[in-house]
Amino acid sequence: MSRRVPVRVIAPGKVPPSRAIAWATAIAAIVAVAPIYLLWLNDVPLGESGKFIYRYSPFFVRHLQAALLLLPIAGGILLAGRLLCASKILWQRIGVAVLALVVASLAAWTWWAPPNALSQHAFNLSSPAHDGAFVIEAQRVGSINEFLRTFDQSLHRTVEEMRGTRVLSNPPGTTLLAVAVLRLFPPQPADPKWIERAIEDEGVSDPAQVAQLSSSIRVGLALTILWAASAIFAYLLGRLFLSPLGAGAFTLLVLFNPATVCFTPGKDPVQLFTINAMLWAWFAGWRKDRPAMSILAGAFLVLGMVIGLIHLWVAMAAILASAWQNWRQGRSLVTLLMRHVLPCMAGALFLCSAIAFVSGWNIPATLLAVGHRFPEIQKALQYDRTLWFFIGLPLFLLFLSGGFWAFAGLRLRHRAWGFGASLLAATVLAMLATYLLGITYELPRLWVAFVPLLLLAAMADQPLLHGRNTRRALVPVMLLVIVAILATGLHWSIMDARETEYRVFSSERMFW
Repeated sequence: MSRRVPVRVIAPGKVPPSRAIAWATAIAAIVAVAPIYLLWLNDVPLGESGKFIYRYSPFFVRHLQAALLLLPIAGGILLAGRLLCASKILWQRIGVAVLALVVASLAAWTWWAPPNALSQHAFNLSSPAHDGAFVIEAQRVGSINEFLRTFDQSLHRTVEEMRGTRVLSNPPGTTLLAVAVLRLFPPQPADPKWIERAIEDEGVSDPAQVAQLSSSIRVGLALTILWAASAIFAYLLGRLFLSPLGAGAFTLLVLFNPATVCFTPGKDPVQLFTINAMLWAWFAGWRKDRPAMSILAGAFLVLGMVIGLIHLWVAMAAILASAWQNWRQGRSLVTLLMRHVLPCMAGALFLCSAIAFVSGWNIPATLLAVGHRFPEIQKALQYDRTLWFFIGLPLFLLFLSGGFWAFAGLRLRHRAWGFGASLLAATVLAMLATYLLGITYELPRLWVAFVPLLLLAAMADQPLLHGRNTRRALVPVMLLVIVAILATGLHWSIMDARETEYRVFSSERMFW
């Protein structure tokens, strides 16, 4: 018999007073936009001058014009919310379909919104200092099995030899993804017209350079599609704790926020696909007492870790939150260990063993090798560790969704400690552990992985997002979500976070 873990909810479906909603809306807009705009107006560098900074865009007006295109998408968000509030299952399913169209629209906007969008994507996916390092590495791969078996030895290459640290500080998953894209959809003599126009705009005629640009655009598009597809698992994860309306809101806020939009297409936002899948499987197993789902969570953990080691910290936060909640409710921690933690480990071990049997690739050895190499890479970066210890966290908070701040503000109205509070405490502990280990730089990009946990923690205990939603709940929820989406557009309007525009249009620095 299935034994569900109860999650405490206060007065499901209750709508907060108008004053509370007004304050939450103001928080969503002001906290997400005002600090970054004040820093921009005063030309305060976001980072370590002379080493690494997140630049402001030299094309603010063009960015702002593109951000206005989010307004019609906001209408689609409102329609999706209204349908998700319907009492009939059929209308809710139509609402999910409309939500999928909204997600696709936001992904298309993110792809096309930057000035000379394809030039920027081609640059980012061709530069060894950016995620182009994975594309360059993918083009060198001959036999995939040989590449994986010798990956540990290839980590001994120098930063100077690789012209960057991306490949050396990450497992080979992103490179494998690039290999798959380029072998399934290789550059053709007659590329699609939109790719041909982008290459013509660059004035490139050399066949090797044409192939490089074409390959970069293809990989960038694949990364964007996978990032958008992460919304599927975000919605499934949200439905474990929230109403259909709440899950829809959660999905949009996880997908579309400054931390994701400013770095898409890229490795870190695409990790949301495996992170959301892993969290959904784990919490589904825990909440519904289904060990099979915990086994699946272990498999997703392995798939995620071959892309980024940070998946392990996310998984630890999820497990800690589950254990914390069990302890608070007087439920056996031994049961959690036997029925979920051990099955999760078994799922991970089974997938590692299966891959080793088929290809000879020892995944645990590779992950350990990357972990050992990582401290050496940190030293090679030569950042001011003291400075980044103080500015790393504030920089991440600048890129956090206004929706998080809004729902966290609403959460303060309820003093009871629910699952959201346990999850927030566990997530903060995991983030603090990585911070104290010395990962204090580039957190707006690296900590995208924690965004689903933070948002779920802020939303899980909200009475507004539980129970049978009505039109009374629709207005405040959609107001908060739409304001957060538009605030993200305003935040993006002043940023050149990967300094692509600076390198391509304003300097001769290019790839270095």
